[in-house]
Amino acid sequence: MLGACSGNGNGLHRVTVTPLNALAIGTAARHALAGAGGGSVLAVFERSLYLAAGNGGLACIGPAALGHGPLNILVDACPPWDRQDIGPGAAYRVAGDRLLIAGAAPIDLANALPWRPTTLPAWSRGDLAAGLAALAGRAAGAAPAEGLGFWVARPLAGKRGFDAACRRAARVGLAALSLAITRQLTGLAFAVDAAAAGLIGLGPGLTPSGDDALAGALIALRALGHPRAADDVADWLLPLAAHGTGRISLAFLQAATQGEGAAALHDMLATLVTPGTPDLEVALAALDAIGHTSGWDGLAGMVCVARALCGTA
Repeated sequence: MLGACSGNGNGLHRVTVTPLNALAIGTAARHALAGAGGGSVLAVFERSLYLAAGNGGLACIGPAALGHGPLNILVDACPPWDRQDIGPGAAYRVAGDRLLIAGAAPIDLANALPWRPTTLPAWSRGDLAAGLAALAGRAAGAAPAEGLGFWVARPLAGKRGFDAACRRAARVGLAALSLAITRQLTGLAFAVDAAAAGLIGLGPGLTPSGDDALAGALIALRALGHPRAADDVADWLLPLAAHGTGRISLAFLQAATQGEGAAALHDMLATLVTPGTPDLEVALAALDAIGHTSGWDGLAGMVCVARALCGTA
C-alpha cells in the first residue's frame, strides 16, 4: 500500500494513502464492478489480483504491462500484490468512482478509459492466406517448446508441445475443432467430434492451453465475420467448460464468446489480414508476453479458424 505520514499537531501521525489510478478497464471487468454489493478477492499473484463479483463476474487488476483485455483493469504504479496485506476472501466494494479493496490502496476509476478490441481493416481471403503462410514460416523457429505453438507452425507437427499425452490430445482435439468449424463455414450442420472436448481444461495453469485455443477460435470467428459459427461453438463449449475448467479460465472463455480476448490476439489477427504482414515480429513479441504460453495457445485456435476460411485446415 502506498502512503505517507503527516503530523496532526498533537504529536500523532496519520497515514495518508495515495490512491492508484485506473488507466483502462475492459468490458467484462466493467460488468463485474457493476454488480450490487461488491464481492471478494479470488486470487492474488505478484502482477495481478482477481476479484470475484457478487454478480458472478471476474475482474483482474494489474499494471499497464499486463496489456488490455476484457477482464483487465490496468493501473499506474501497480504494487506487487502478493506483498500487500491482501488475501483471498478479502472484501471489496465500489463507492462512487473508487474501488475499495480491504488491505489495499483505493483505486480511482474516474479516468479509466473503456477498452474494446479494434475492428479489423478491410481484408480478403487472399490477404489472410498470405498472412498464414508468413506466420507459419516465422513460427517454425519462434514457437515455444511448450503449449500449442507447434500447431501454428505445422498442424501435424509432433516434435513440440508439453508431455506426449497432452500433445497427442491437443493435436487430436485441434483437428476435430478445425473439422467442425470447416463444416459449419461450408454450410453443413455444426457437429463437434467428442475429441474436441478434450481441449477443455487441457494443460496446466490458470488458463490451460486447450482453453486458450478455444478462446482464440471464438475470437477469430467473430472478428472474421462469422457470428453464427461463434454462437454454435459457444453453445457447445460453455456447458462443458462450466464443469471442465477453473473459474478464471471460464471467465476468459465467456469473454471470448463475445469476441473479446487479450489485445495482443486482436492485434495479431489484424496483422495476418494486412498485406505483407508488416508488424508480424511485433505481434509475435506481444503474444510471447502473455502468460507462459497463453498467447501462442490462443493463436493456435485463431489459426484453426483462419485455415478453415482459406480451405487449408
